Amino acid sequence: MRIDQEHAMIAPSPAASPLDAADRPASGPHTCGTKDAWIVAQRYFLAPLMPFLSDPAITEVMVNGRDAVFIERHGRIEPAPARFASDADLLAAARNIAQFIGRRISPESPILDGRLPDGSRVCIVVAPVTSHAASFTIRKFSSTLLSLPDLVRAGAATPEAFEFLRMAIEAHHNIIVSGGTGSGKTTLVNALASCFHDHERVITIEDT
Repeated sequence: MRIDQEHAMIAPSPAASPLDAADRPASGPHTCGTKDAWIVAQRYFLAPLMPFLSDPAITEVMVNGRDAVFIERHGRIEPAPARFASDADLLAAARNIAQFIGRRISPESPILDGRLPDGSRVCIVVAPVTSHAASFTIRKFSSTLLSLPDLVRAGAATPEAFEFLRMAIEAHHNIIVSGGTGSGKTTLVNALASCFHDHERVITIEDT
């Protein structure tokens, strides 16, 4: 394991990535945490996951150990043909993700929830919370905001249901949006927000 003096980037084994030194993410505080640095860095220590992280049809990537990777595509979870070369590479990936959001992950602090520079949400656990070297989930951020009509066309609900919600917003009623992971809570809230008027003040309460 190599640690750069300035940035302490934990390097996976050479077999884990085809990138040479010129392609590796630049070290130093001027790049850590930025969106551009994250795009470059994930090619290095998340190389096995890159086909899925770059696929807009995939909304979530789940890693349950070095050889158990799953993806969510169009709302359905399926196994992915990907693996990390070793437990050390998997742990290095988890630690580097934590580093990019300014946190540390260790046996003393084995659970981490955060947001990546590109807006994606990440949850990481390491031993003793998990029996694997590390497990983590990346919930990808979508830059495309859907409106209520978009959701109706997608079959998310009936036109009558969304008209009811629109009327509730117009009447300034309180609205509770709940559901399991990946059920579309954020997508729905963003769609409802398109009904707000510019002069209105909105209060949101989120339980994570």
